Amino acid sequence: MARTHSLPDCRPLLAEPDDMSLLFRPVVDLARGSVAGYQALARFPGTAGPDVWFAAAADAGLAAEVEALFVHKALDRLPWLPTGCCLVVPVRAALLADERVREAFDSRPQLDGLVVEVVADVADLDGLRRTAADLRSRGAQLALAGDAPLLATLLAPEGIVIPRDGLGPSGVRAVPGAPWVLTDGLETPQDLAAALSGGAALARGWLFGVPSSSFDLLAPATAELVRTHGARIRLADPVLALLRPVHRVPASAAGTAPAVEVDDDGVAVALLVSGPGGTTWRRPVSLAVLPDAPIGETLKQALLRPGEHRHDPVLCTDEDGRPLGVVHVAELTRAVR
Repeated sequence: MARTHSLPDCRPLLAEPDDMSLLFRPVVDLARGSVAGYQALARFPGTAGPDVWFAAAADAGLAAEVEALFVHKALDRLPWLPTGCCLVVPVRAALLADERVREAFDSRPQLDGLVVEVVADVADLDGLRRTAADLRSRGAQLALAGDAPLLATLLAPEGIVIPRDGLGPSGVRAVPGAPWVLTDGLETPQDLAAALSGGAALARGWLFGVPSSSFDLLAPATAELVRTHGARIRLADPVLALLRPVHRVPASAAGTAPAVEVDDDGVAVALLVSGPGGTTWRRPVSLAVLPDAPIGETLKQALLRPGEHRHDPVLCTDEDGRPLGVVHVAELTRAVR
């Protein structure tokens, strides 16, 4: 295929690797209003953006070499991370198992603090599985960016990355086993409110500042914005508004659904829910929350339960574990939408 003339020639880049530089943008902990980590971003000479340069590398058959250079440069900065922070390095799934990219990751024996953001595309699944196991064995975590159920099942990532227009139940449900959600592309306070309501734990985007060559903290005004919006969400959208009353029955008695079984101290031990044909099913309490729990966060936790319990009612209790009522997952979903 003839080279497209609008694409830059990236071959000199490999001869002069210092022509690739790195910037870092903060990944923000939405619960604390502080920086939890940084995403590494590649920058190149001239006015062409990184997408153009990576496309040029692929067009020249040098995608793996340029990706490996990016990984090398990112890992060189890993020892300089602030305490308690992670470094997020995006790599296309198709390149992650490539020998040259793997050699770049092998340049450091330990990868604690590294999060490899696997950007979903067509990949060598066996090679990807082996590479993921190797990265984890040396302390790295994996996050999946993109809607790829097969890759999600294969990688069982620790986190998922969702664009701001993918917020809500569909985004959280994409990888049920992932313990955290990072929302990408936040630009406005409205985006921040949507991420908080949708149950995202982490976020990044222009709202939190421009990328920098150093590991910068959040500006005080930005940190206060995150904390203020978080407080408003917690006060404005508690599960209390969706609470449904439920009967309490002794655990030793045969109850009729819907009800909550309680022990001698009044603490919930099981749920009684309606099954097919008017039957009553006894279900464990797979999720219990306080009445001031945010709706979005509660929905996220509900959808991250094992599949057989994902749609069980969520039990709402007081601080001593005594049931106040139940909240149905369908109502949580409607409230977030």
